[in-house]
Amino acid sequence: MAQITLRNLDPEVEKEIHRRARVSGKSLNRVIREMLGEAISPGEKRKPPGLGRSLAKLAGGWTEKEAAEFLEAIKSCEQVDEGDLEVKIALDTTAYVAFKQNVSALVEYISQLPRARL
Repeated sequence: MAQITLRNLDPEVEKEIHRRARVSGKSLNRVIREMLGEAISPGEKRKPPGLGRSLAKLAGGWTEKEAAEFLEAIKSCEQVDEGDLEVKIALDTTAYVAFKQNVSALVEYISQLPRARL
């Protein structure tokens, strides 16, 4: 896809682009593409090109039938046995306790460092 550089953008327009990106959680690039698309074809829904489309173009995609077959084939992997869940909880608890101990030790170490004078 082509790239375009905009120079001498009005500061108020730039602020609005940044605001929209921040509020929507989208990148500046995506917000600008959406604004341009809306200006050219108001109300028209369009799917922005993204990683998924690029990958599909490069590697190919699945048909509906292939996707359904894949989901069926991995169905057994989605089942979680009760014993597996207990082991995961135990591991998570152990990791949390170790993390908390490391943080406490780090705080203690930092508190003993000489203070820097500015």
